[in-house]
Amino acid sequence: HLRGAPRKREYIRGQGYERFLVMEFVDGNPLSEIVGGPSGKERHPQSWKRVVEVAITVAGVLEWIHGHGMAHLDIKPENVMLNVRTEDAKLIDFGVAYQVSDKTGYVIRTRGYTAPEQLAARPEFRSDLFSLAATMWYMLAGEHPPDDGSRWPVVLQPQVHPAPDRHGRRPRRG
Repeated sequence: HLRGAPRKREYIRGQGYERFLVMEFVDGNPLSEIVGGPSGKERHPQSWKRVVEVAITVAGVLEWIHGHGMAHLDIKPENVMLNVRTEDAKLIDFGVAYQVSDKTGYVIRTRGYTAPEQLAARPEFRSDLFSLAATMWYMLAGEHPPDDGSRWPVVLQPQVHPAPDRHGRRPRRG
């Protein structure tokens, strides 16, 4: 069994392209409730140690699914559960997982968590890494990341904003 992912219970083929994946029940709470409280408006930032533990677990799941040609494409605090007894992280909701080699794009968007290439309907494996980094931001800051990339480190912004020159000026667009 893959640590950090719920066990698959059943795979059902529907009509046409319909597919259903039945997963085990995860007795836990989503990061969105742990960090944001039940209302989502509270702020309970997590320790860097906890953030790293969760990130390593989720990255392990991503390594496995990416190795099978799939991208999750919906990583966000609501889709990372912490077990109520063990506090182990589980990545859930593979409902929009995508065979990256298909190259037929559609956009699933969660403000602040969607990678630029995914917004352009060209999802890649790295789209999941962007979303994982945004989730880590949320855990550390106790607030959702900005939607426009304005407060992201320059390393994460290449497709959102052109990198500044050595004088700190950004080139004009178009």
